[in-house]
Amino acid sequence: MVARRLTRLGVRFIIGGSLALIAPWVAVVSTTILIGMILIGAGITFIILALEAQSGGKGMAPLLLGLVGSVTGACLLIWPAMTAVSLTALLATYSTLSGILMLGFALDLRPVHGWPRLLLGGSVAVLLAASIWYQFPLTGASAVSTVVGLNLLTTGYSLFAWQGSGASAPASSSDHADMSI
Repeated sequence: MVARRLTRLGVRFIIGGSLALIAPWVAVVSTTILIGMILIGAGITFIILALEAQSGGKGMAPLLLGLVGSVTGACLLIWPAMTAVSLTALLATYSTLSGILMLGFALDLRPVHGWPRLLLGGSVAVLLAASIWYQFPLTGASAVSTVVGLNLLTTGYSLFAWQGSGASAPASSSDHADMSI
């Protein structure tokens, strides 16, 4: 059950990232609404994953990822016509927080096969956040869509590939048995 949710979450991130990459050709408001809906959907899925993982004591990072994604998505839906500066700052903050939380989640799951993929996804999110903050190598509306799209694609790939690698907890570790997602 959790495995299917994680796979679906990865696919959603990949689809959302692909849509965000083509977003510069769409009006800014519709892009903001689309990214907001994607982040809320991903946030809710992470929250569900966290609630299912709580019995193993490993649900804090996914819960925080879910809350950050849901709050960011809600802000985008509430204020879709925000200025480009506000949108850039909000999405850079989201990318920074999600990257740091993904790094923590990966390190928390270190004995589980496939954890380096999550570490890679978190690292890319932090690097992409830095590229938004410093406006290098891209600037403007295309930078936001490109960076958010690449962040979602990388996170989706990390989750999808991690699940596809047969990620499971070591048999000798009862602490991690509940995180065999």
